[in-house]
Amino acid sequence: MSAKSTTALKVENNSTINTNGLNAITGHLHNVMNDDMIDSMVNKVTDINLCRQIECKSNVSIMASGSSIIFTNDIGISGSSYALLISCYDSAGNNVDYKVTLRTNHYFTIYPAINCFIDYSAIKV
Repeated sequence: MSAKSTTALKVENNSTINTNGLNAITGHLHNVMNDDMIDSMVNKVTDINLCRQIECKSNVSIMASGSSIIFTNDIGISGSSYALLISCYDSAGNNVDYKVTLRTNHYFTIYPAINCFIDYSAIKV
């Protein structure tokens, strides 16, 4: 089993299965080809170049007066080059409105409606 490109998978598929009846495919060949397809697609979904998480934290306490969330490491990109996914909630788990006022490669500033908690992920785009 190996990860193959889309082109390589199409070539393999067309060389072992075609409509003119000349190529025969055994159960073994079919399984090998399917394993290669599965391996290849899993690698595409989890490819670090497609979506790279920069930082992720849960249950961070923030203040209604505003909180600056400082990244553990300088993420090395401009403030607009990452997606910021935030879940803001109170102690009972209810959603809380918030506003992000500043994003840099070092931190972001958030103002929730009340003192609460956030889970966040910064993802390179």
